[in-house]
Amino acid sequence: MKQIKESELTRKFWIEKISNSFEAGDLSALFSILVAAISSDPDIPESIKRKIISAIFDYEKGEAKTLDKAFGLEKYKVNIRRDRIYSGMIYSAVNKERDRLKKTGNPLKEDVFENVAEELNLDMKGSKIRDIYYMEKAILGEHVSEFEVIPD
Repeated sequence: MKQIKESELTRKFWIEKISNSFEAGDLSALFSILVAAISSDPDIPESIKRKIISAIFDYEKGEAKTLDKAFGLEKYKVNIRRDRIYSGMIYSAVNKERDRLKKTGNPLKEDVFENVAEELNLDMKGSKIRDIYYMEKAILGEHVSEFEVIPD
């Protein structure tokens, strides 16, 4: 028979108590559950635990007005929005550049993404242009040919 440690019983008791509070409508209990789960997970590195718990506490104390700010995600949301805005233009420019390179006899040349990055001047590297291109291609449901340059 498996012996249960006292600390495990205490943890389970508090998680059950917090869960009941959450189910009764206390939305702040959700963060307590997250902190309890993260704190006791042996697979999460300590440095990551500290960052996540600190972000949750900053949000709960009102030091961070949004969860995006607490977790430092605001800049990523802006980048994702920017990428979606330019994705159609990038997709079109890459296809146009590929057509141009086909006419010169080298349709698979990897420089296509660098060329487009330089041409569009969006402050993006060729690798970012490539990622956006393939994302747009997937959204459009186009098959990626085995002869194309596939992203890493």
